[in-house]
Amino acid sequence: MSILYRSVIVLLPLLLSVCFATADEPVVGPPETIIDAHIEDDTPNGKLFVGTTMDWGETRQTWNHEGTIEHGGRSITASIDRGRSVLVIREKRFAASFNTLQFAHLNGDVIDSSVIKDLLSKDRAVVFLHKGTTIHPAIANSLHPETVVVTRVSYPIDPLVIGIPEKR
Repeated sequence: MSILYRSVIVLLPLLLSVCFATADEPVVGPPETIIDAHIEDDTPNGKLFVGTTMDWGETRQTWNHEGTIEHGGRSITASIDRGRSVLVIREKRFAASFNTLQFAHLNGDVIDSSVIKDLLSKDRAVVFLHKGTTIHPAIANSLHPETVVVTRVSYPIDPLVIGIPEKR
């Protein structure tokens, strides 16, 4: 038997036990931050929760610098590759049907849907959690206590592509 085959046989039960042990536990991690969150009442698709999510990424820029030096009647050409990391901020529009979401405070207290519009008009911090996820306790401790937590609790029966014009 090859070493790879034996190691797979030994590790497979361990991996399966880890997967089954953690399958019932909620996924813990960072929430998505939503800026410019508001409620739009008069849309063709009903009442919508709309905002902008931001995503951070890093990309690498590289370039080549080439130069020629004359020295002692000889020409020497040197070439060097340079590079740097660049932080990129990407943003995308977020829209969800209002009746598929649940709104709560950071401590878990559910917010009545009739007061959401007033809370969002006060420029509250808003974070979005996908269904079945929770905020890691260390991240929750770093957020403002009045942060509004939006969780998707259901999905529309007939998903619609919602086109929202950019407002600039």
